Amino acid sequence: MLETSKDLVNVSLSFGIVLLAVLLAFVLYYVIKILKDASEMIHEVRDTVGEFKNHLRAWEEFLDSLKERMSSAGAYLPLVVDGISKLVEFISKKKEQKKNKKE
Repeated sequence: MLETSKDLVNVSLSFGIVLLAVLLAFVLYYVIKILKDASEMIHEVRDTVGEFKNHLRAWEEFLDSLKERMSSAGAYLPLVVDGISKLVEFISKKKEQKKNKKE
């Protein structure tokens, strides 16, 4: 089988090539696995960003509706303040009347 040194070199080269092929197969497998994990991670990040955008839209709608309510309530605010001041005056007059009755 191994009659000359050239045969030994050929066998050694063939073993080296087989080992190199196995090594490249493992490296390729792990590179593909890393790329797959990175792709899954990117999809998860996209989903999370999408959910975050939805939450931001909901908050924006809430704040817009609150802003509209405050602006519409601002139109009634002078009436409410006037009513409260009249109520306070009325209560203070009643207290004075009770105080004057006791004396």
